Amino acid sequence: MAATAAAVITSHLAPSLFPTPMNTSVLTGMAWLRELLTGHPVCFYDALAMPKHVFCKLVHELELHAGLKHSKHISAEEQVAQCVICGNAFSTALIQYQSKSVYLILKMNTYIYRIIHRILDMVVSGPFYNRYVKLPPKDQTPPEIRDNPKLYPFFKDCRGAIDGTHIDAFVPDDAIARYCNRKGSLSQNVLAACTFDMRFCYVLPGWEGSAADGRVFDNARRESLAISPGTYFLADAGFPTCDALMIPYKGERYHLKEWGNAPQK
Repeated sequence: MAATAAAVITSHLAPSLFPTPMNTSVLTGMAWLRELLTGHPVCFYDALAMPKHVFCKLVHELELHAGLKHSKHISAEEQVAQCVICGNAFSTALIQYQSKSVYLILKMNTYIYRIIHRILDMVVSGPFYNRYVKLPPKDQTPPEIRDNPKLYPFFKDCRGAIDGTHIDAFVPDDAIARYCNRKGSLSQNVLAACTFDMRFCYVLPGWEGSAADGRVFDNARRESLAISPGTYFLADAGFPTCDALMIPYKGERYHLKEWGNAPQK
């Protein structure tokens, strides 16, 4: 009995006491990526921070709708992988990829820099961007509202939620004051709207961190955010009162727990 117990304890503690090294591949470039594509899905997710089938779908869609193709020295898959890895600073593969390709890091301003901007230009190009990021139709109530007796028909004209989020930015010295947000850090204020199935339907990046959400929203309405008449989005108190938004009543305290425990009607 004692021996059995010791064996069970050892089997459970072994991974902690004797951890198996990760990211030990000796391959680089496309050979390393091919190893990931043919390997375990968990290893692929740890390296690129996205599921394998999502990465393959992204490459296929960029080839089909944005003109992505193999170059003389690098494949289409490796171009997308480099963009994803460099864009995800917390990826476990970033350190491995850099340590194995030091010469690429030394040429960041010329080689990877061009690849990243090439992929980003494809992502925001009209044929690709408008295929996935678009406002919901006016005459269709979202099923998340239609199928919920607590929400329908009260919010039948609501199409999603909109808010601003601050993303860290690196700016020239003469722009520091404009990009300094209320918390004292440098950022850009990105206005984003999403539907109730958690899909982005509008994104407006680039505004300075010092800009208020209401100012960014006003610019979006005048430039590119065309909310259909009769529909609206949910927003917080930082946005203006208008027919395209539903914001909380000033001075009203909302108790989400009480709302959740209330009867359906």
